[in-house]
Amino acid sequence: MSIHDRRYYGEEAVGDLRIRHAGPLNGIDIPENLVPSLIDELPVILALAATSSGTTRLRGAAELRVKESDRLAVMARGLGALGVKLKEYDDGMDVRGGSIGGGTVDGAGDHRCAMSFAILGQGADSPLRVSGAENIDTSYPGFADDLTRVGGNIAA
Repeated sequence: MSIHDRRYYGEEAVGDLRIRHAGPLNGIDIPENLVPSLIDELPVILALAATSSGTTRLRGAAELRVKESDRLAVMARGLGALGVKLKEYDDGMDVRGGSIGGGTVDGAGDHRCAMSFAILGQGADSPLRVSGAENIDTSYPGFADDLTRVGGNIAA
C-alpha cells in the first residue's frame, strides 16, 4: 500500500491510497483505539471481513448506531441475508468470513452501507443486488463509474 497526495480536508488528514491485492484476506481484531478514526470506513471493513479467512472482531463502535442509519444493524442484516455467520453486539460485531453467494441486501438508504455491499458484490459467487442505494451520490458522486473503471461490475 502507498499513500499519495496527502492533504487536509478541514482538520482531517486525508490521502489517496493505492492498494494492490496481496492474496487472501485474514480476519483481524480491530483495535478499539483506532475505531474513532475508522468510523466511516467500518461498513466496508465489515463487508471485506465477510470474505476473509477467520473471524474479524469489532468493538467500541456504538457510534455506528446513530449515523444515517443504524449501520451495525444494516450491515448485520445484509451480511446475515447472504449467509455470513456473525454475532452482533451493542458496540460491534464478530464476522466469520468465507465465500459469499449472491442475493439481495438492503442498504437502507445509507450511502456507506450501500457502497460497502456493492464492493462486497464484486467478490460474490453470483449477482448481489443492493436496494436502498439511491443516496450513494451523497458522499461519492461517480461511485459506479469509478468502480467500473477499476474493473468492477455494477449496473443501475
